[in-house]
Amino acid sequence: MPSNKENAARSGKRRVQLGPLDGENSEDYKIRRMKNNEAVRKSRDKSKRKTEETLQKVNSLKMENCKLEEKIRVYKKQLSDLKSIFLSHAGSAEIGQKIDFDALLQDSDSETEVHLAN
Repeated sequence: MPSNKENAARSGKRRVQLGPLDGENSEDYKIRRMKNNEAVRKSRDKSKRKTEETLQKVNSLKMENCKLEEKIRVYKKQLSDLKSIFLSHAGSAEIGQKIDFDALLQDSDSETEVHLAN
C-alpha cells in the first residue's frame, strides 16, 4: 500500500511536512492556516453562487416553458377554429365535389405536431 508521501507525489501535489520544531504556534503555520481558511471560504462562496445561478436559470426556464405551453394551447385553439370555419364553408360550397375531409384534417394534425416538435 502506497504511503501518503507516494500518493502526494503521484497526484502532483507537494505535501508539506511539519518538522519537529514546527508547531501550531509558529508564524508559518498561522499564515498557512489563514491562507487555507481564505481559500475554503472563497471556494464555498463560489459554489453557493453557482448553485444560486443554476436555480435562477431553472426558474427562468420553467417560466419560459409555461409561456410556450400557453402559446401552444392558443395556436391549437386557433387551428381548431379555422378547421371548423373551413369545414363549414367547404362543405356548403363543394356539394358537387367529394372531398375527404378526414384525410385533410389528419394531414393537418400531423403537420401541426411536427411544427410544434421543431
